[in-house]
Amino acid sequence: MLRKRHVPQFVVAVGLCWSFACSANLIVNGDFEAGNTGFTSAYTFQTDQGPPGVYTITTNPGSGAHHPGAASYGDHTTGTGNMMMVNGSTTAGDIVWEETVAVVAGATYDFAAYISSWISGAPADLRFKVNGVEIGSLVAPLLTGDWDVEFATWNSGAATSATIQITNANVAFSGNDFALDDIFFGDPIFSRVPAPGTLALLAAALLGWRMQRRRAPSH
Repeated sequence: MLRKRHVPQFVVAVGLCWSFACSANLIVNGDFEAGNTGFTSAYTFQTDQGPPGVYTITTNPGSGAHHPGAASYGDHTTGTGNMMMVNGSTTAGDIVWEETVAVVAGATYDFAAYISSWISGAPADLRFKVNGVEIGSLVAPLLTGDWDVEFATWNSGAATSATIQITNANVAFSGNDFALDDIFFGDPIFSRVPAPGTLALLAAALLGWRMQRRRAPSH
């Protein structure tokens, strides 16, 4: 499993140019911009996020339309688009998000998903599976509105379809509230070596970040 965290957001965006934007995503509606479509869930779709085991599609958990305690922040993709807002179920094994896609036998695929918490406390413990086999796990950030990412690599073997599932191992009633965005499944993008031009672009971004840190006043 590959994982990258605590990297400046603009550096991550440059590094993933040769991912989401530059490689075909087999997930139909991974950024949720098309709304409540393209996936299935064992959770109930409803705007009110009071009870556990429900979800909605929103641009801001703290808009006042969903839950009085939800933090206010934007989606991961653009800051103004949609995300999947979830109130964690108290029943173990409930599928939060699922989609089945066609794959080529004997091929390697990369998976990624962004996760945030919209209430601090008892963060969700998300598990990621393909065809019933766990390929990764990630505890949602304790700090609300902070997007973290899970990367994983999967080989299809003899399979010609992949059922991708996200479940939550945390069954706490309080807290356990999170959001999903920018779910990706497709040709290798994180695990492959990027083209020289992409390396140069990423290096320039990293250099700019370091120079910015040097110029920052000390406290």
